[in-house]
Amino acid sequence: EAGPANVRIYDVSGRTVMSFYRDELPAGVEHEFTWNGRDRAGNECPSGIYLYELEANGRITTKRMSLIR
Repeated sequence: EAGPANVRIYDVSGRTVMSFYRDELPAGVEHEFTWNGRDRAGNECPSGIYLYELEANGRITTKRMSLIR
């Protein structure tokens, strides 16, 4: 179902590194958010494991990803 979406990226200590917000995404399963590997201040994040959290339509999904430089 269509609606807004919020994606947050966390480091392994739980600090928010970056967040993205889209006002309205169309209904569907596949949408794309691109993270350039930088934090909110524009600094490069080190290689490592990060968590991303997707919040949409009242549901929250958290998954793990690797940043490799």
